[in-house]
Amino acid sequence: MADIRVDEEGFDEGQASIVIETETATYFYHKEGAGFSSILDVDGRDWIGYRAGDGPAGEYRGIPNMVFRGEDKGYFHPGHSGAKASTTDIVESGAKKLVLRSTSGNGKWRVEWEIDQVCARMTVLEVDADDPSYWFLYEGTPGGHFRPADSGWGRSSGETGTLDDSWEASLPSQGWVYFTDPERRRSLFLHCRKQAEFVDMYKPMPPMTVFGFGRQQEGVGSYITNEQTVLTIGLVDTADWGEVKAAIADRT
Repeated sequence: MADIRVDEEGFDEGQASIVIETETATYFYHKEGAGFSSILDVDGRDWIGYRAGDGPAGEYRGIPNMVFRGEDKGYFHPGHSGAKASTTDIVESGAKKLVLRSTSGNGKWRVEWEIDQVCARMTVLEVDADDPSYWFLYEGTPGGHFRPADSGWGRSSGETGTLDDSWEASLPSQGWVYFTDPERRRSLFLHCRKQAEFVDMYKPMPPMTVFGFGRQQEGVGSYITNEQTVLTIGLVDTADWGEVKAAIADRT
């Protein structure tokens, strides 16, 4: 297995970035925004596609887009700077994994990402004791395109659908969801090791997906409050529900 490659002085969509190249994906992580602006698969397709401006066609996109408090407040979203900025430090950089730690500008939120060849795993280390609610979002373009009738989703309870099919449910304590590219050859999975029960959802917001652990379909309430919640994302070369399930089990 080849070593991962890290560029600590990268730049993506207007912000200094850490670029991590693995066997399955290349991740672009904004240092101030403390979120992924792009995740490229091995064919160069961008599963997020963040850029400044254009709402759902650009600036809304990212992972984890975690702390939302209106237009003027919030953390862990690509593109954020100024009052919404975080600081990002490299805790460990080795041949097999990279560990990043991001801390919000007000010092009340802290997350850690561990990125290896097959996935990126985030642990919530610290939440604001006075206002601890957050969510974990995937807002982007499965396989580099938003083609609702061609791309699909599946979730750990066994249901599947196209990107036109919205849903809201409380996934189990080891709940997961995946989104496929239009050719149904590859999938992005998102897995949550929950510390408590909360609501989860998916809906289309053309030209992007909106999936959230800890979010309802309507409104902007966030429903996760626990520290030590672990969330894992990764790309797998299949769109078959059973094969995705097995791949997730290997990675989480």
